[in-house]
Amino acid sequence: MAHVLSDRVSPKSAPPAARNWGTTVLRWSSIALVATVWVSATLFGLYILAFYAGALAENDLARWNAVLPHIYERDTPAATAGIG
Repeated sequence: MAHVLSDRVSPKSAPPAARNWGTTVLRWSSIALVATVWVSATLFGLYILAFYAGALAENDLARWNAVLPHIYERDTPAATAGIG
């Protein structure tokens, strides 16, 4: 039984080029995934900042309600500031 198990190919017995290729692909796909997440989060953050800060700069806070109804209520400035 021990002889049968020792004949199996283990990842350590694979050729070095195959091990390096797999490690390289995993490494680069991980980097691509992290980069994609950071770029998309940055773009979304910039969109949010441009929309809401633009409305704030133009003193048109009612424009916030076009995206999220009732997010801006003139009678509740503390709630609006907290959400903003």
